[in-house]
Amino acid sequence: MDKSDRWWLFSALATFIVGMSFWGLWYVNSQKEQSPSTPTEEVVGEHSSSTHELLHQQLPEFKMTNTDGKEVSSSEFYDKPMVIVDWASWCPHCQEHLPIIQKLYEEYGDRIHFVMINLTDNAQEPKSQVDAYVKENKFTFPYYYDLGQQAADSLKVEYLPTTYFVDGQQIIKDIRVSEMNEKELRQAIESLF
Repeated sequence: MDKSDRWWLFSALATFIVGMSFWGLWYVNSQKEQSPSTPTEEVVGEHSSSTHELLHQQLPEFKMTNTDGKEVSSSEFYDKPMVIVDWASWCPHCQEHLPIIQKLYEEYGDRIHFVMINLTDNAQEPKSQVDAYVKENKFTFPYYYDLGQQAADSLKVEYLPTTYFVDGQQIIKDIRVSEMNEKELRQAIESLF
């Protein structure tokens, strides 16, 4: 094989590799765009059009179940501002978010309601798994089961975690569709007073 044949072979191989790389990037991006969003997916992002329709609106009333099996209504928390977090134990972004929530619950829990709503189901997130996760991580914030996703539907949850900051008049002042760092959470909480 002479030099011109080797150069042609090398050029063809390099073109093939570059072409396959671009095809791979295109394919991965097209799959992301086509994947449907459901309340059980966890995605990092700041904006969710459907969820953010509730921004600056009155908090919709919803029901959930406490750890004693009693149905609880969101209206039972109207006496104080609220931080409402929709979460699941299997969600990696929730796993980063919840320890910070715990710390701020210990600091602000007497002045604000922390309403931690677990997206509970019998398959991916059964109650026993939720309880074990909370116990293992020594979380003391109150948490509730969203059986049948009634709360998630009312709050238009599309991604986990989703955090709602609700003032004393039950107006949703801020919505975050991602995990938040301590500084961001603290600022959002302070803005409710």
